[in-house]
Amino acid sequence: MFFLFCFWGGSMTKSEWKVREKGDGYIIYEANVKCPQQQPPVPQGCEGVNCGGGYPYFVVYDPEKVAIHWFSAKAIERGELDDFLEEMKDKVLVVLDASVHDCWKVKKHQKVVLVRRG
Repeated sequence: MFFLFCFWGGSMTKSEWKVREKGDGYIIYEANVKCPQQQPPVPQGCEGVNCGGGYPYFVVYDPEKVAIHWFSAKAIERGELDDFLEEMKDKVLVVLDASVHDCWKVKKHQKVVLVRRG
């Protein structure tokens, strides 16, 4: 399951985000500031999702080409992430940190995996 980013209005400044990675059906933006006020543009037909502590990553993806899978800290402990990565190794595009932070420390280690559909 994933959580969609809430748009706060106004215009995005170039300094808030930079492109970290671009692939067929997805773009990963990385925040240049802590807790950016704007999201990068999401083209029609695509979806956008935040991940990482303080939302340092914003992923824009075409749901017809790319699927997103979230793994909780408990699922990672049970080995579900490793099993998934082994099973889907030919389709995995990227694995991102989706940890939940509590002030200066990581509260829960989570991961987001983008995989190619089909």
